[in-house]
Amino acid sequence: NVKSVLEGDVNAALKVLVEHIPHKNYDPDMYEAVKLLAPASIHAEGSAPTSGVEHIPIMLCYRRDAFLKGESPLLLDVYGSYGDCYEAEFSRSRISLLDRGVVCAIAWVRGGGEMGRAWRDSGRLRLRNNSVTDVSACASFLIEEGWSHPSKLALRGGSAGGTLVSAAMLNTPELFHAVVANVPFVDCLTSMLDPNIPLTTIEWEEWGNPVKDSHAYWDIKQYSPMDNIPGFHHLTHIDRKDKTNLNAVFPSTISQIDWNLIERKLRSLPHIYVDSSFGDSRVAYREPTAFVSRLRSVIS
Repeated sequence: NVKSVLEGDVNAALKVLVEHIPHKNYDPDMYEAVKLLAPASIHAEGSAPTSGVEHIPIMLCYRRDAFLKGESPLLLDVYGSYGDCYEAEFSRSRISLLDRGVVCAIAWVRGGGEMGRAWRDSGRLRLRNNSVTDVSACASFLIEEGWSHPSKLALRGGSAGGTLVSAAMLNTPELFHAVVANVPFVDCLTSMLDPNIPLTTIEWEEWGNPVKDSHAYWDIKQYSPMDNIPGFHHLTHIDRKDKTNLNAVFPSTISQIDWNLIERKLRSLPHIYVDSSFGDSRVAYREPTAFVSRLRSVIS
């Protein structure tokens, strides 16, 4: 709802509207909000999924007279970092989307603070990849439950949330039609390996210290978007059509490269919008620009 001031009586479980600030051309009765729970795998530290299941809250909103379940485009927002809470608050830009038939959703993936300290801790350090797989799990759930379709689903996240949407896009590109990465932190491993970069040493508390901890190194490498672009490390050194060169560069491992899998992933990548900022003190402009450059090099 728009900005309102409420007076509450906890003992009586009552609340009274004290002040209401209206928004022009906005009628709250025209919109519906739904809370969903998406099942996601539980990972132990640096390992494959266990048999357990966690349920990820999703808040979904749509305009009643413009909504067609499964046919309306859906925008999924995520952040899931630093224990911050992504509030489902009133937004004029969101109302503009809702009025044009877009379904807006927020996934409170692990790493955020919406469900308490344990929720934050289950998405940081050696468990950071939980946050990435949660994003894909939420997208899969929305598709399976008929709320969306891969041709209608867009994913958006910024900064540390940009890490999650970029990594999820590379892991499960078939789930998304478009991805918006706002100033994304995508070269995680390189940044965490350089203590001379401003804020790196502070960030070790969230991501781990790959300089001193080999487990942290491999954990970050597992999800860092810059290190997981399909085929990049092969295609930058060889021409896959030149079999002689292939055998010369990789004489013992060439038969193990699944070019069909790499090509399928590249062909199924969604439309991608990435932006950056010269003045951002947390994410240097070189990271998003280098990420886009790598993507272009393998796609072309």
